[in-house]
Amino acid sequence: MTKPFITGACATLLACVTGAAHAAVTLPSGDVFLDGTLEFLYGDNGSARIDPALYVDSNELFAPGALAEVYATPVGAEFATGLVFDYSFSGAGTDTLTVVYGITNQTGLNWTGLRFLADVSGDPFDGLLELASVRGAPLTAADPAAWGIDDFDTGNLYINDILGAGQLDNSDGCGGVACPAEGALQWNLDQLADGQRWVITVQLSDAGLVGSQRWIEFALDDGGPTGEVLSFSGQAMVVPLPAAAWLLLGGVPLLAARRRAVNAG
Repeated sequence: MTKPFITGACATLLACVTGAAHAAVTLPSGDVFLDGTLEFLYGDNGSARIDPALYVDSNELFAPGALAEVYATPVGAEFATGLVFDYSFSGAGTDTLTVVYGITNQTGLNWTGLRFLADVSGDPFDGLLELASVRGAPLTAADPAAWGIDDFDTGNLYINDILGAGQLDNSDGCGGVACPAEGALQWNLDQLADGQRWVITVQLSDAGLVGSQRWIEFALDDGGPTGEVLSFSGQAMVVPLPAAAWLLLGGVPLLAARRRAVNAG
């Protein structure tokens, strides 16, 4: 089970915004899930969402944004592992939305075998197709180590590969043709020592900007005279906690808001 697209009073996400400017990534519904999942618009007609997930050792799932499996929620994962998840975002309304995910280890233990995955999928209700393709190749450990592309309707990468297998296999389930596409990137970390923070910075751009040597492009097949392209990229790095605290200071209010929401529920 995964969370549905939020439509609220709008028939579709696109109905929430009129005349969206080209080269702008917006969050029409705001931060409604409070767990790192974000729904966004890009260009004139593009509509998509990003879902994060994290596996820690022995294929144990800690999946912010998922409503299934063990450790299904960020708070559940915090209780189960002692690791702390938070996130922040910036650039909404500009040509590039940046989402920063953080996993902090203050457990007194060294955690091994971490895999962070971010999945971007088009709105399944807008009737539009995307031609998804992987570009580049990883040059450093900060770049995505693996990728996956699939048809949201017939393959569903998020359900089968991310929630099922817990890793990506560098395959294109759409066969290089336009489909209701979703694409995911995966970053690996051998060990997150006590007193360290793993920071994954993801960029979603409709101006062709990328933040890693490997990325996925979604070319929207909307029948218009000019194509609209979303570039999905990101890099990961480990930082000691004092540096990480300054780097992700903007994520603290979001973390507090999420915890208040969970407590209120």
